[in-house]
Amino acid sequence: YIIVTALGSDAKSPIFYNKVKGEIEDQLKSLKLPHLFILQPSLLVGDRQENRPGEKVAIVASKVFNHLFFGSLKKYRSINIEVVAFGMIHATRHFQEKVRVIMSDEIQEIYNHN
Repeated sequence: YIIVTALGSDAKSPIFYNKVKGEIEDQLKSLKLPHLFILQPSLLVGDRQENRPGEKVAIVASKVFNHLFFGSLKKYRSINIEVVAFGMIHATRHFQEKVRVIMSDEIQEIYNHN
């Protein structure tokens, strides 16, 4: 099973969005699936049909500030939706762990090295 949640997912988070995503992850982990891959991307960049003004502002800002996120902060860089889709395919073909959480920076690294 593979799911895309969000960077910062945590059932104990005070942020509702992150809390719900974390609860979903915890429930999936409790199912004891043969394989569970959880991709946690940062801000998703790509064409969308929905109009989300706040997200559009964040995407513009990410283009300016992404280069400032390096080292342990790389996981906060925005990521293209096609890169996440590639990471999903890669996980199902190459990872064997029972449960694996793949954060945004690792998703990007997988894409960059293939």
